[in-house]
Amino acid sequence: MLNRVGFPAYIDNIMLYSIMQDTMEDKIIKKLQNHDNRFDKLDQQVDTLARTVVNIQEQVNDIKEGMATKSDISNMSNTLDELVGLAKKKDEELTFMGERVKRIEDNVKRLKPLSV
Repeated sequence: MLNRVGFPAYIDNIMLYSIMQDTMEDKIIKKLQNHDNRFDKLDQQVDTLARTVVNIQEQVNDIKEGMATKSDISNMSNTLDELVGLAKKKDEELTFMGERVKRIEDNVKRLKPLSV
């Protein structure tokens, strides 16, 4: 059986099959390109997240370097306790010395009239 142009009918089928195959290949290529674009976007997002994690880790390391440890805080607390103890002791000594100075002044006042 011949087609309109004078070729056998199976030639039309071959041409139709070839056109359909080209169309399917184009669709598949477009679909793959679409997937590639989506993966590129995901890669960009993963890269952004990775950079953010690295930056945060660097910030945490900086904080750790400058942060006081439990030992540092304990040493400071002990030093403050010692300083507070010394301040209280000096305050008590000043109170007693003030009383002693008052007594000595009273004794001097009593002795002055006697020495004149």
